[in-house]
Amino acid sequence: HDLLAANLELLRSIFHSYGASLLPASRRGPDDSMTIESFKDFLVDTGLLTDETSWMVYTALAGTSTIPVQSFCELLLAISQCYLQFSDFLELLVHLSFLHANRGHTVNSFRMPLPGCLWDLLVSNVLPKAYLDLQGFAETTLPLDEVQEALAA
Repeated sequence: HDLLAANLELLRSIFHSYGASLLPASRRGPDDSMTIESFKDFLVDTGLLTDETSWMVYTALAGTSTIPVQSFCELLLAISQCYLQFSDFLELLVHLSFLHANRGHTVNSFRMPLPGCLWDLLVSNVLPKAYLDLQGFAETTLPLDEVQEALAA
């Protein structure tokens, strides 16, 4: 919890970047949400997309779909129509960190929660590789007098 809280603004910036700016307006989700397609882009950009990751994401999202499904193909379609809220995004990051710390373990095997796995995921993959919402930076930080003075120097 403390680790996510300490990086909350950066994670929110990443979430907004993928939720809003990478898709055309006609394909974006509701405000403050991210499509599954955008989440997949995030996984690709951060080097976190693997066969195991894809399966974990699909199974984690299966319970969030309100669309009844009869087959695996229908499940994939239902999930593709889901939107992630920021809390879902954070939860999936935690799941991904344990998955990457315990590679090779199946769903039914014992998983060892390793100290530092979330930190490692954030520092090694997410924070340095994910796109940030630079619009917020351009509107709030860039116009500051001290920033403009530093740029002019």
